[in-house]
Amino acid sequence: MLRLMTRALAAIGLLWVIITATPLVRWWGGWLTGRWEAPSGDTLLLLTGGELTPGVLGLSSYLRAAYGVMTWREAHGQFRQIVIAGKGVSVDMRNYLVGHGVPAAVIQVENESLTTHESAMFFARQYAASAGTVVLLTSDYHTRRAAAAFARAGVPVRTVPLADAAKRVNNPLNRWSLAIDLATETIKFGYYYVKGWL
Repeated sequence: MLRLMTRALAAIGLLWVIITATPLVRWWGGWLTGRWEAPSGDTLLLLTGGELTPGVLGLSSYLRAAYGVMTWREAHGQFRQIVIAGKGVSVDMRNYLVGHGVPAAVIQVENESLTTHESAMFFARQYAASAGTVVLLTSDYHTRRAAAAFARAGVPVRTVPLADAAKRVNNPLNRWSLAIDLATETIKFGYYYVKGWL
């Protein structure tokens, strides 16, 4: 029993060193992010994250909405439309954008999809024909899977990741929660690959 506990503690110590003191988490997040491209195109596509409670944006949704506002402002009206995809949360993100000066008339809400795969399929059916060049904005570690899912649905995208993992990794205290998020995203990536959605 003592030997088992010693090995378990040694494994935890090794894992702590790997996560907090090596560049593994930074590299891992970078791989999940993929390409960073210029935010130029016809349609800005925002993918929703979670919500704290109905009507209250979760952190990932809030960051995506905030970066959506910044990207809209930096583009100086270049985008013809903004599409926000994701059931329920998309309405709250739309309200955030409008409250921060984005014209309501340019925002479309896709309020049916529950997953990234469904968002890609709904977007391909409803918006792809008139979308022009699509610029995808989502959390950096979600970008590779999301871009691949949209490409698989017939919608090639330019990717403008928001720097979530890229900023969190700079603080060693944040690396444990980030490693959990990266592990979860990696499992989802593998699941999408096996399902043929990428």
